[in-house]
Amino acid sequence: LPQQVERGFDEALARAGVRASPARVTGRLTRAEIAARGLGVGTYWDVALLLASPDGRRLGVELRYGFEPGMGMVAGCKDAGDALATAIRLLVDKAVADPRFIALLR
Repeated sequence: LPQQVERGFDEALARAGVRASPARVTGRLTRAEIAARGLGVGTYWDVALLLASPDGRRLGVELRYGFEPGMGMVAGCKDAGDALATAIRLLVDKAVADPRFIALLR
């Protein structure tokens, strides 16, 4: 997951037109939990990320991403993995879009 989050940030920053910054922002995935209410019903990932700048500023973002897993163990596991990748991408996009994010880069 760490490489996926890092790659997601590289892509999100490129899409946002943000160039390299001298600031070193660190991040920690604080939650990646899957939950299902029933067989293929109400399945979602809860993901959360905490970013910090060297001067102590922090930004936390959370996201719940719902999806419909396929029936069967193999299909369900593949769909859960694909959904996690999408949830991470959306979480990173949410962090980059937050007005407080640019302050972490200064």
